[in-house]
Amino acid sequence: MTGHETSERRGRMHQNNLIDSYVDDVDAHLRLPRRSRLQALADLRAGLRAAALDLGAEEAVHTFGPAASTAERLASEYADPFHRPWLPFGLSPRSLGARARAAMDPAGPWFVPRVVGIGWDLNLGRLARAVGLLGFDDLDDEVARAIPHDAWRWAFVAVSVPAGLAAAVAASGVAAMPLAPAHWPLLGPADRWAPPDVAFAPVLVFAAVGEALAVVAVWRHADLPVRLALAGFGSIAAVLALGTAVTTRWLARAPGGLSLATLSVAALGAASLVGAVVRSGRTRVRVR
Repeated sequence: MTGHETSERRGRMHQNNLIDSYVDDVDAHLRLPRRSRLQALADLRAGLRAAALDLGAEEAVHTFGPAASTAERLASEYADPFHRPWLPFGLSPRSLGARARAAMDPAGPWFVPRVVGIGWDLNLGRLARAVGLLGFDDLDDEVARAIPHDAWRWAFVAVSVPAGLAAAVAASGVAAMPLAPAHWPLLGPADRWAPPDVAFAPVLVFAAVGEALAVVAVWRHADLPVRLALAGFGSIAAVLALGTAVTTRWLARAPGGLSLATLSVAALGAASLVGAVVRSGRTRVRVR
């Protein structure tokens, strides 16, 4: 073994020791049932190792914060009595913040337990990192304080415009259409029709949810990852509302699979929105 290989091996061992030591410290503060505790610690270790690839172990550990705080966050997420690894279910108010942070975690897995409800959500932080819009260390307190309020206003506008357009299209459809398409198979045109107020109801629900999330994201009471998650998912809901409205109003003969393309565009748009907000703060930090 050469001296270079020996040095690399020692470096890897040092990183692993730092990560293992931090995980042990978190474990000492963590109060969870054994199965939940093991899952939480395994996910934490995986996140630290992913972050260490870009930042190094010391900076990755520093980014995750004090062991006691990390233990508190893990306890909030994994103590949910409805938490199931195979089908997570969450309505507990105690877990909402932790779930929202997990959905905006650049070092986390691609899919995380849904913030509210049953199933899984896309980790927007991971998507934004994958397309080069976020780094591991971009969500710290310094960046959060540097983001101008105008950036949050523009984020609100970016959600409100498609939500408003969706509501306008829905209103025109209700006024002009005797019947509207209400269901599509994956590979064919609409196969079920309904009164337009029924067919356009999902549009109005998505638009209202997107607008509500954007309003909450503008408030300054939550930390940066939670606000970004709210803005990102609000953007997705608004774009889905617009896509559904346009499809219901004019594209009854289009295949149902078009909704998957709309979802992809919505996810990329949300990642771009999140990246633009963070970049506005990161730029100001670098200029100082």
